[in-house]
Amino acid sequence: MSKSYVQGDSNTQASTQIEKTLDLYLDSDNATSVIDGKYHFLIQPAISNYYGSKAKCYVKDMSFMNSLMNIRGTSQDRKLGIQITDTNTGNILPIGITEHVFDGSRYQRGDEWADKLNSLFGLYVSFNWNEYTQKMKYQCVGNYIATFVFQNYETQKINLNMLKFMNTTPSATGESASVVDLNDNLHGIYMLCDQVKPDIIHAGDNVPGKMVRVPINTGIGSYVHYNQRLPIHRSTFESDITNKLTIKLVDDAGIPFEPNRWTATITVELYKAPVKNELHRIHSTSRAPPLVRP
Repeated sequence: MSKSYVQGDSNTQASTQIEKTLDLYLDSDNATSVIDGKYHFLIQPAISNYYGSKAKCYVKDMSFMNSLMNIRGTSQDRKLGIQITDTNTGNILPIGITEHVFDGSRYQRGDEWADKLNSLFGLYVSFNWNEYTQKMKYQCVGNYIATFVFQNYETQKINLNMLKFMNTTPSATGESASVVDLNDNLHGIYMLCDQVKPDIIHAGDNVPGKMVRVPINTGIGSYVHYNQRLPIHRSTFESDITNKLTIKLVDDAGIPFEPNRWTATITVELYKAPVKNELHRIHSTSRAPPLVRP
């Protein structure tokens, strides 16, 4: 069998010799079960490593349809409220008629997003998207004034992420305080695996066990195709015997992502364990000075 090595220092070459490489082909449609966003796959025969050897893996490729929603999460996450005051009477309109809980959805264009807001709040506030500045503007109708930042609504996610109206006092007009990212800052998907050791790949909720981050580089409804490039991020299996994989996909904010279907290839590398009679050869071929032993 031909030998291959992981890129690295020659000091560790013997300890990083790859004895065998396997490719696991995963298809979400073939998962034995899907529970709480986790896809369960049986691995037969099991991946085994003994006597100090190691088994590592990485995501070689992955494909799925971009169906990420920019309005998602709990009903509280999907709620938008506006405090609207009638300047003729000084009265604040009942919040029941100036708030809305959106369905989980995706607004691809700013003008589409503005049209939806106008259909809901157009009696009191008019919205207009500026494609050049990538900002939203609002203009109150008649004698009304409005604010989107008020008691119990200071941190509403839709405003913070999709509108960015930050004035704390009611005003007849307003504009986004900064550029609005209609992707809701979602530009990647993470693959998590319960069977690998925690690593440093980070997402919003800092959940461990992330194997890879797949960049989203296509529009909604298009397929995302990912192929691993150097440098390769390898994850180490927790157990000496792995007979199943439990996979979960999350977005940049750590929210579970469940496309209609996804496929992936997981490459598994089985590493040879160093043995005592190799110790002298390791150091004699190393750039480091030889060790002196009694």
